[in-house]
Amino acid sequence: MFTTGGAAVDPHRDRTVSAIAYAAESAYVRLLHETLADDGVHVAQVTIVGAIGAGLTHEPDEVAEHLWQLHAERTQPLLVLR
Repeated sequence: MFTTGGAAVDPHRDRTVSAIAYAAESAYVRLLHETLADDGVHVAQVTIVGAIGAGLTHEPDEVAEHLWQLHAERTQPLLVLR
């Protein structure tokens, strides 16, 4: 399970380095997912766009629930929380 910030899907010139690193991580996750799926290994990435915290864009409990569902369901390699 990998997590990244919003620059992975919404690049911005103020976060250029993060955007490049997150894009590379997203490609890596997809390749791992495709390579390991037949062996029963689920590889996934959650990209969180916005702040995490009480009263912010994403409540911590909701993020945790999304992470758990992604792990338990094993149906997709990428989830973007906006």
